[in-house]
Amino acid sequence: MKKVFLLLLIFTTSLNAQQGLFVFHPVSVNDNKLSEFETIQLDYGKQLAQDNVNNGSFEGWILLKKVRGIGNPEPLTNEIDYIWVHLYKNSKQLADKAATWPYEKKFGKTRSEIYKGIDVESPGQFYYKIEKQIQTGNQGKFVLLNWCSPNDLAGCMKKADEISSRFTSDKMAKYGMTDWGMATRIIPQNKPPLFFWDSYNTMEEVLDHLMFSSIVTDKEKAEIGEFLPNGWDNRVIYEILASTSSSY
Repeated sequence: MKKVFLLLLIFTTSLNAQQGLFVFHPVSVNDNKLSEFETIQLDYGKQLAQDNVNNGSFEGWILLKKVRGIGNPEPLTNEIDYIWVHLYKNSKQLADKAATWPYEKKFGKTRSEIYKGIDVESPGQFYYKIEKQIQTGNQGKFVLLNWCSPNDLAGCMKKADEISSRFTSDKMAKYGMTDWGMATRIIPQNKPPLFFWDSYNTMEEVLDHLMFSSIVTDKEKAEIGEFLPNGWDNRVIYEILASTSSSY
């Protein structure tokens, strides 16, 4: 069965957290073509994405690869292999949709020729607004994506903001955390409204986070838990395969 792709790009570009937006574009690829798909992204996709960053069409691009055998990728889709993330500085830049992907002009091959024999399917795109982000300057290697449906959205966001206010660089370094963020879903709105991400250097550090040996204290976990009586809607681990550089 074919699998599904996603576009995402948020984790390392420095922006005003109150203005940043990002789009998750999930996709799936046939199992026997995963390696070829990744080669295309690294040899062609990343270069075109960097061109779009350089000309101001968007602020960044990241390629994420789902760590297989751990968790269920819902609520995005049942079958996801990768996520492309695109980051925008504001709603105007997103609405303009100025990005272009001129494969033939840049590489002398059409997109169809480059992707020949590779089936890529997508369930759609998912828009988010960044509410807060804390960066260390190190992208990390793995990212834990977390979706939830709080019983009090504003209250949960306020508590998360309060807890994260003590995430100093020294404390993040102690646990291997390289990036943390909170976002609200713009569309579609029939899905969990609140989203968090936690980036780490190693898989061991991600697993420690999931086993409650993390920067968040037991008391703080209990406080957040009061807003999540049914727990997390989903938590999925991705490997960060590639990303663009800032244009400034």
